Amino acid sequence: ITISHSDAVTVDCGTTYQVVRTWLAVNACGNSSSCDQMIIVQDTAPPVITCPIDITLDCPADTSTTNTGVATATDACSSITISHSDAVTSDCGTTYQVVRTWLAVDACGNSSSCDQMITVQDTTRPVITCPIDITLDCPADTSTINTGVATAMDVCSSITISHSDVVTTDCGATYQVVRTWLAVDACGNSSSCDQMITVQDTT
Repeated sequence: ITISHSDAVTVDCGTTYQVVRTWLAVNACGNSSSCDQMIIVQDTAPPVITCPIDITLDCPADTSTTNTGVATATDACSSITISHSDAVTSDCGTTYQVVRTWLAVDACGNSSSCDQMITVQDTTRPVITCPIDITLDCPADTSTINTGVATAMDVCSSITISHSDVVTTDCGATYQVVRTWLAVDACGNSSSCDQMITVQDTT
């Protein structure tokens, strides 16, 4: 008996395929018989994915993948498509957290994912500017309408400005006011400055 075979190959996803192997047995008189063997080469292994490192940025921040990194993936059998989706949680001011889920899918539909944490924080104090020091003759109006109000700037959030006074009396009805101005942003960062108000008697 002489035994031989022939293959019919059907390509599937990636580098997977199916082989129908037909075996043929022929005796010396030319009588023959055959049978088919099915050989399947499959891909059931997901890609191996590696996320960019978690990162913390100061606001205002660029959280694009150009700035925060891109996941990488390898697969033994086929090409890979990498994509991502973001889940954003707002925090104080314009700060927030991004859970960036990276997904790697191979040509056969096997997939794996990993999460990258991106934190946008505000650690910068507001920039505060006090009104100028001022000297007034008694009796004097030392209200903020008359003596000025501090101003402040913050790149990440709104600001609340307040003040407190420490009064030191002098002769007669004269006195000094140390007015401390305080600027606090939405994330609790603060800065302060002092304004000196002097009420004198020159009459």
